[in-house]
Amino acid sequence: MKVFNKVFNLALLSIVAITANAGTYYKWTDGNGVPHYSQYAPINGVDLNKVQVINSRELTPATSAIPAGQATAQAPVSPEQQRIAELEAQQKAQQQLQDQERCKALQNNLANLNTGGRLYEMDSKGERKYLDSREIELKRQEAQKAINQYCK
Repeated sequence: MKVFNKVFNLALLSIVAITANAGTYYKWTDGNGVPHYSQYAPINGVDLNKVQVINSRELTPATSAIPAGQATAQAPVSPEQQRIAELEAQQKAQQQLQDQERCKALQNNLANLNTGGRLYEMDSKGERKYLDSREIELKRQEAQKAINQYCK
């Protein structure tokens, strides 16, 4: 009986190890466009028709996320590598959006500097410090330099 228990436990342990290695993952995108990956299906606020089920044992070069124009000699893309690539693309898009906002603010600042009149800055004590024509010209040059950097 002890031998049967050992064999049964070994077989059960093997099955558990195989299924644990198989790994099913769920991928979905939230309302903000952020992709999520989990070992568990989402519960709240996600359209289950938009949840993609990924079985890691089924990932092959033909079913992985390799674009059609690329050579198929590349290694299959793991869910983690795909997630990293998506995060990098999202970070790049966010950086471009920040640069666009910075560009718009810089252009508005330059337009204000070009309008003329009395311009001032607030000093550390909260008092107005009026700029002379030399300081205004320096601010224009700095704004134009920043515009050249962020506005492409």
